[in-house]
Amino acid sequence: MGQKKILVIDDELLLRRALADYLGECGYHTVTAADGAEGLSAARAEHFDVVLVDLRMPRVDGLEVVATLKAEQPELPVVVVSGTGVLQDVIEAVRRGAWDYVTKPVRDMDEITVIIERVLERARLIAERDRYQQEMENLNRELGFTVARQTEDLRVQNRELTALNHIISAADATLDPLEILRVLCTELALA
Repeated sequence: MGQKKILVIDDELLLRRALADYLGECGYHTVTAADGAEGLSAARAEHFDVVLVDLRMPRVDGLEVVATLKAEQPELPVVVVSGTGVLQDVIEAVRRGAWDYVTKPVRDMDEITVIIERVLERARLIAERDRYQQEMENLNRELGFTVARQTEDLRVQNRELTALNHIISAADATLDPLEILRVLCTELALA
């Protein structure tokens, strides 16, 4: 499916480089941003498969980045990588739309790749579910049109059969051609 593209937003230069280098070695294409404003600009300009974002940054903090990306690109997985370690920060980040949370310093970089793969799989499943739901909605709409068309066809056929039945009944009841013609004209006018 191609190389996954990850945006790393962190104001700590060394961590930003370490994450980008490590993820590059793992086969991901990475783009970095030094703060939230730069990160939002990058996220708006390019397609990313995952965003890693620090919480405490100058100009635009990570919580604002999370909330903005959730509003603008709700299908984009955003993972918070932050050193605050405060449970309230985790709760607030998730409440605003973060998909996962990693505390720094990151002692085991493999943890990052496990989380990235997990959120990528979740994003894939969500996209698959949305595609399936859209297909079902399209099929239901088509079925509705088909049922409506067939129902109307049946109404027309029913009117025609009712008219034919009345004509046959009139012909059975009388042999008078004028009476049969009158019933025929009345039924044709109603059909």
